[in-house]
Amino acid sequence: MTPLVRPMDSELRRRLRQSSVISAVAWVLVIALTFFQAALWLILVVGMVGGYFLLRDWRVIRRLARDRIAPPHPDDDVQALIDEKISISEYRQRKEKG
Repeated sequence: MTPLVRPMDSELRRRLRQSSVISAVAWVLVIALTFFQAALWLILVVGMVGGYFLLRDWRVIRRLARDRIAPPHPDDDVQALIDEKISISEYRQRKEKG
């Protein structure tokens, strides 16, 4: 698992929900501003704010999707082998020792 992301908890769920709502509102606002022919700088600023909230939790979303598709192996050594963090010879040495 990536050490940069923490396990799913209520605080993380709240933050992901908040990010998705803010980015959706910003998207609708950009469409409305474009339709009403607002100033270009205003459309760009609102789009950048929406993009920030859309992309700030990208690592968390990627990890959750990856864990949903292929859950991590219960044995840490096997998971390290799958992630190519150790070689097969190092894995064999670890299993012989333990």
